[in-house]
Amino acid sequence: MSRDATVAAKAMVLAAGRGERMRPLTDVIPKPLLEVRGKPLMQWPMEALAAGGFSELVLNTAWLGDRISSHFGPKPLLDGQVALSISYSDEARDFGGALETAGGIVRALPLLGDPFWVAAGDVFAPGFVFTQAAVERFVAGGKLAHLWLVPNPAHNPKGDFGLSAEGLALNTPDGPRHTFSTIGLYRAALFAPPYCAIPCGNPGGIKAPLAPILRAAMDNGLVSAELYTGPWTDVGTPERLAELNRPSQPARLTGSLHAMTTTDTKKIYAERRARLASQLGKDGIAIIPTAPERQRNRDSDFLFRHDSYFYYLTGFTEPNAWLVLGGDGRATLFCAPKDLEREIWDGYRLGPDAAPDALGLDEAFSVTELDAKLPKLLENRSVVWYPFATHKGLETRVDGWLQSVRARVRYGALCPEEQRDLCGPLDEMRLVKDAHEQDIMRRAAQISARAHIRAMQLSARMLREGKDVREYHLDAELLHEFRLGGSQYPAYGSIVAAGANACVLHYRADAAPVRDGELVLIDAGCELDGYASDITRTFPANGRFTGPQRALYDLVLASQDASAAATKAGNRFNDPHDAAVRVLAQGMLDLGLLDANKVGGLDDVIDSRAYFQFYMHRTGHWLGMDVHDCGSYVEPTQVGEVSERKDPLSNELIKNRPSRILQPGMVLTLEPGIYVRPADGVPEQFHNIGIRTEDDAIVTATGCELISRGVPVKADEIEALMRA
Repeated sequence: MSRDATVAAKAMVLAAGRGERMRPLTDVIPKPLLEVRGKPLMQWPMEALAAGGFSELVLNTAWLGDRISSHFGPKPLLDGQVALSISYSDEARDFGGALETAGGIVRALPLLGDPFWVAAGDVFAPGFVFTQAAVERFVAGGKLAHLWLVPNPAHNPKGDFGLSAEGLALNTPDGPRHTFSTIGLYRAALFAPPYCAIPCGNPGGIKAPLAPILRAAMDNGLVSAELYTGPWTDVGTPERLAELNRPSQPARLTGSLHAMTTTDTKKIYAERRARLASQLGKDGIAIIPTAPERQRNRDSDFLFRHDSYFYYLTGFTEPNAWLVLGGDGRATLFCAPKDLEREIWDGYRLGPDAAPDALGLDEAFSVTELDAKLPKLLENRSVVWYPFATHKGLETRVDGWLQSVRARVRYGALCPEEQRDLCGPLDEMRLVKDAHEQDIMRRAAQISARAHIRAMQLSARMLREGKDVREYHLDAELLHEFRLGGSQYPAYGSIVAAGANACVLHYRADAAPVRDGELVLIDAGCELDGYASDITRTFPANGRFTGPQRALYDLVLASQDASAAATKAGNRFNDPHDAAVRVLAQGMLDLGLLDANKVGGLDDVIDSRAYFQFYMHRTGHWLGMDVHDCGSYVEPTQVGEVSERKDPLSNELIKNRPSRILQPGMVLTLEPGIYVRPADGVPEQFHNIGIRTEDDAIVTATGCELISRGVPVKADEIEALMRA
């Protein structure tokens, strides 16, 4: 669906249950108010819904329901940021007790509208992202329900529903089944005949479970589903609650909160290593170091950030570590040894004894043994792989280890005869993001979107109050929200450019004043659990666009709409750029930035690249662990297809190859812009205006999902936000 064809959706959070298995805890506290990691259990899905733009909620209550309504009230501001509007369906007051899931939903239908979300208030799924895109896909699909299923937990080994290759939920006793997460999207028609006989509003207070209604609709092919593999817990027993609130394990105490050591994530990293090992050859071996620590000054280092290749294969975030992977799949880690004295100063170390179990590896040794053990690991291998030109001095170290192997050839040892670049196979693996990666990137985009909103609102508020506003004030808001949201660092140096500074593409936030009547361009994103977000918004400092600013802004937004429409599986990487350029070039002619008498018509402008005066960069790049992520922009199957052209501006002879064919799961940015510097013939009303709009897009089979639209992009919406 187009960006304008949005579908409004409310949400229901189920909170009426008694929680019998949680007694005696629930004798005095309703189960959804039990705390998990510092906040009520039901507050987690409520905040996640609000973060996705679904701030109108219905809560059904029964047991100790007054505790829930008095805790949240009608319009809570959760964590000081997330504003909600809550309606209550009090089943205990109206009928003396809970109506079960379907009965409660039908009771709340008059408050919900159509379609609507439902999530249980006693399920913990901190990584689940509620998106408008999901709602629009659901409505377009014509089903009555869409369910999110999860891998079967130990307490439900047989699962609930099957899942077909076409994405249908199956009512089948045979074959593999998954557990229903309790998260779903619904149409009101599911809760009407022939599937449900309860009248809308459930005036009689009829109790009814949800599963039979879903199974009946499944039998008619009217329930779709997908598998969610992020963290998920049905908090049904005191033991599960205690486990969620249990202090972090030692491997999580390094200061790197995104070190992944759960069973599910260990499996993800193991699968990646297995895929890579299969490409090394039977007698191949790969060496992957993490990033070095870098000195900032004297005895102070820069904040350590792992190497992306290394982290992609291990989930390990400590410095001084190496991974050695054999073609047989055997994984060996070298890491910093335990040192209790140093740990007092520098923090906890996992150590080689605990590493194999914590990270799912075969063996681990102290990094002090690296030079002694590497020659033995390389011996009798045919090829050694490592990332070329990424780690200074790595080639020299490999040569040293190989020299040690050659010293043993007289004893029958064989030395690898070939060295190959590991970047190629790893880049191809990283280019298509799996569901786990996409989930993290959605959450990173949500955090970054909230940061942009804070900066926009602060700018307008300070100017209204007559305060001196500087670029660094807005930068501070970004950094605050990044950390408040749980991200580890900015994904890159934030660009906060006021006024004419926005015409400097890689300007950095500094001390320039933010003036009433000028625009501010912010290009900023956080890094969460090793994955980057990258969002740009341009907004009026005082919250109101001038006529010329609005004209250019709408042009850039129209070009981004065109690029998003061209972003889908089967299209080429260059297609979004070409689509954006056509819209921008025509707009430059229409607005008088380009004189048609001098540059000709639209095709002439594109052929001569006359638009380059005002738009001089590409429309996007890959996004992932690195903000400019790895992966070839040339289609691998067509590398040999070369054509030549002469650049009309530089006269350079350029060799062209067909650009990459987009596949589902690829993630790229869409960031057209326009930058008007004073020049002869350029209308003065546009001088010193720089505008860029950037969103993060996950390629899907039919289009793309813009995961960063948690911050407004339409000019009217930005103005409304800044008035708030």
